Formats: sequence, C-alpha cells, structure tokens
Amino acid sequence: MKSILSLIALLSFTVYGQDASDTVGMAKTKIAVKKWADSTFYKFSNPTFNEYKIGYSDEYTIAVQRKKSLMKTIDRLEVSKSNNTLTTEEYDRQVKMIKERQDVIDKDLSEQELINGLSILFSGNFTTNNGNTVYVEYLVTLTPKAVVANYEQTKMIGLYENDAIRKKK
Repeated sequence: MKSILSLIALLSFTVYGQDASDTVGMAKTKIAVKKWADSTFYKFSNPTFNEYKIGYSDEYTIAVQRKKSLMKTIDRLEVSKSNNTLTTEEYDRQVKMIKERQDVIDKDLSEQELINGLSILFSGNFTTNNGNTVYVEYLVTLTPKAVVANYEQTKMIGLYENDAIRKKK
C-alpha cells in the first residue's frame, strides 16, 4: 500500500511539481509577480516567494512516459539478448524500431506546448486603507508566458474589521 501511495505522490510531483533546474523560469515568474503586485497594490514590503510549481501539459507528460516505457523495453531486450533468448539480429531490428519511435516522440516533444501554467505563493506586508500593515499570502497562477492570470488570497494576518488592503486606482 505504501508503494502505491509513493508512486501516486511521485507521479503527481512529476506532473505538477517543482522543477529545481528551472531557475530561469522561477526568476521570470518572480519578476512578473512583482510587476503585477507593483501595479495592483498601493504599497507592500518584504515580498517572499514559495512553492514554485510548473504545470506540465498532458501531452508532454504522456510523451515523457512513453519514452520511459520504450527505454524499459530496450532494457528488457538487452536482458533477453544476454540470456540468449533473443538473437542479435532480432535484437537489432527491435531496437531500431524503438529508436525510430523515440525519434518521433522527441520531435513531438519539441513541437508541443510544454507548460500549461505556473504557480507560486507570494506573500508580504501590505498597507491597508487605514494605513495599517498586514501580512498577506496569495497563490498566484500565471500563463506559460509568465503573465499573471489569477490570484487567490490564501492567508491574512492582522486585518481589522472594516479595513481592506489598499489597491492602486
């Protein structure tokens, strides 16, 4: 049961998870969110960014999984060849077919939209209409081109009744 849960967690992380190697994407995302916040809110300070995530497209995820499956097939063919249950000619023929399939997948991957969207938690101290400072956290969703598409307030600390975060007009 634990292995099934681990597999599900791994797949969900692969499909919609943080890509540590995407520092350029994260930097672009932070710049876009700061620009959005500058144009939306009157004043904020101490911005922080957490939980940067990339939402990979279904087509991309399926292609990557197919490619992994083909690699496993090649591994099984190598074992069969080493056990003398598969001739060298048959092995070469099947590997050639698999490599051709991989080339098609690689071509498809290069032509497909890789990312559906991005998300990041953005928080900081925001000025309210009454001049108070409150801590607010937003889940910001961006398009693949790092344009803010949606935002949702996830946490707020210190807001008094009949007050609101001051926004630019």
